[in-house]
Amino acid sequence: MTPFSVENPMVLPSHGLDPCEPEVLGKCSGCGRDIVDYEEALEYEGDVLLHDDPECLAEYMRQHSVKVG
Repeated sequence: MTPFSVENPMVLPSHGLDPCEPEVLGKCSGCGRDIVDYEEALEYEGDVLLHDDPECLAEYMRQHSVKVG
């Protein structure tokens, strides 16, 4: 009889269920903060990421527009 070890699955780490750090998708071009995978975001023209938030959208427009008047 060969000795062997059987691991108890109840005490093994569950990589699929363990809480982990959120994945950073990129930087918001409006506010400059990270956009993480659980936040709602918009991709604009293929390379601009923005939080789906009026403040971030407005800030991006202010940074990339010319003020008149």
